[in-house]
Amino acid sequence: MLVVITTDAVLDAAELDARLRAGTHVSFDRLGSDGCMSTNDQVTLLASGASGVTPDETASERR
Repeated sequence: MLVVITTDAVLDAAELDARLRAGTHVSFDRLGSDGCMSTNDQVTLLASGASGVTPDETASERR
């Protein structure tokens, strides 16, 4: 499975990496086929910063 996620948010590489790892840890990393995780899956996160908006991390914690 190949997954490409795009956003216009303003995030640097370290923030993107941390958020992607946190998100895939509770979702993508748990997907399996026949009880085994695939070694050929990939998730890519791209951020252009075009919106000029920096996400507020505390806003997502309030949900």
